Amino acid sequence: DAAATSPGDVDAVPPPPEDEAPDAAPATTPDDAAPPATPEAAPAPPVRMRDKLTDRAALERRMAEDRWEVTEKARPTPEGATKPGKHVDKYYHVPGNRRQYRSLLEVARARYPELVVKVPSTPSKKTKRPRASTGPKKKRPKVERRRRDEPDDFAEPPNERVADLLYDFLAVRAEARRVYAPNEIVEAAPGARPLSAPGPPNLSLDYGRRILAVTKWGNVGRHLDAGTRLMARFVRAKLAAKNLEEGSDAWIGEALQMCVFEMDGWLPSVAAKWVAKYGGFRFAEHGALNYPSGDAEVKSFMDFMTKLRDEETGPYWTSAFQNQGMRLVDFYYETRLKVTPDVVAAMRAATSWKAAVDAVRLYDGAGPYVGGQALCTFVFGVLGGDPSEVLPKLDMSTTAAYCPFGPGPKSMILALWNKESLHDAGVVSRIAWLAEHAEVEFEKRGLSFPYQVNKDGGRRRLTAVDLEHSLCYFSRYLAAHDKLGEEGAGIAYDMLAGPIAARTCPRPPIKWFASTHASTITARCEEWLRGGVSDTNMH
Repeated sequence: DAAATSPGDVDAVPPPPEDEAPDAAPATTPDDAAPPATPEAAPAPPVRMRDKLTDRAALERRMAEDRWEVTEKARPTPEGATKPGKHVDKYYHVPGNRRQYRSLLEVARARYPELVVKVPSTPSKKTKRPRASTGPKKKRPKVERRRRDEPDDFAEPPNERVADLLYDFLAVRAEARRVYAPNEIVEAAPGARPLSAPGPPNLSLDYGRRILAVTKWGNVGRHLDAGTRLMARFVRAKLAAKNLEEGSDAWIGEALQMCVFEMDGWLPSVAAKWVAKYGGFRFAEHGALNYPSGDAEVKSFMDFMTKLRDEETGPYWTSAFQNQGMRLVDFYYETRLKVTPDVVAAMRAATSWKAAVDAVRLYDGAGPYVGGQALCTFVFGVLGGDPSEVLPKLDMSTTAAYCPFGPGPKSMILALWNKESLHDAGVVSRIAWLAEHAEVEFEKRGLSFPYQVNKDGGRRRLTAVDLEHSLCYFSRYLAAHDKLGEEGAGIAYDMLAGPIAARTCPRPPIKWFASTHASTITARCEEWLRGGVSDTNMH
């Protein structure tokens, strides 16, 4: 009887599928003393380049000779506005060719490349205008600032409630992985209690377990992510079909292009339409889809999207996360093709995780988060977590102290340390602290945490990259935990546990739970059981 099941019985539901001292130096006098050694300068960061038009007048003459046409479209009047907007968009095209360009620079890149040069990209210095007086100025949250040489001192998270929930969340997910993948070698903390045993009264091992028993979430280790592994199988299969030598510049370049393209957020239906029209490689396990890589495919996708946006209004992108919109097609993809050799060179030279992320970020439109996630897909997925042969300089131990992060993990760091705001370095250092002290925190709470084992047989400890990945899911779990409460969690468990155990109902993703409330959970569960909700954009 599901209604009579206690929180300690949630294991009935199947887990989700994932030196010697140197010789003394001889005495010297001031005259023959050697000059002090000059410290070796740190390698300069990669310089981001941009295209610049060298002669606008010459370009306009060339365009006039080739009979280019200009179409002007006024932007629609915003809803509620009393006057039409003054902004007009210009589109340039050659008669008989449907391809349109949004700027003179795009025209020059495509048709008159001799009028374009590469220059270092420098931030513009805009003059601040005086603020119009519209009443009292809103008080912004104070951002903690410190000098570069000032240490960022902090202790363990003061918010014990959130910390208890976090470590319990991590332990439950790791134990579920152990049950789901019994063939994997794991190493549990010695003397730790079984996961199903009741915890100390000060811990929050309560109704949250009921939510976790009937939901779907990612693995604790970033290298175990199912989506990353699926993407890796697709990328490797496609590169093999193209007969590219593994580890070559072309192989690395096209693999990175696909990993970044995945993060661009296109809907699967858009990629499917492109494949249906242009043909090419298809990966059955990936929904018979294909992601463009290489000059020919990327340019065909650009041409396809240019025509599609004239025929269909969209949507073109998933709502799961932000994206760069049509700038990808109008500008970024063409420049990415040109910069790929620089990305590969920077990747081969990278010695740390941060340097590797910066290499991916040489692609236009790839910020820290996109760069970090695309790198995870490439290293943990395509390279199987061991980049030593392809990227022998990359030190994977640097993942312990650095990771790009998204808004969810940042919000959890602020909650754990009771902060209104933190500088980026403060967020990263705290994520790294959570990883470094994880084992102590698990033991303090009596939680059994089965660690993965490295190839050398040693315990694979959690890294900052792992914790950032987990904090993303934990932010959704905490929202569901607090909005549902004990009553809502009990309703969800009672309604979903039976069908999930009988495999007649899939698990809702944790993002779905985060959007529910105690007052709506019954209706939402009924809708889910009827199959009226898709989790395509819930990950």
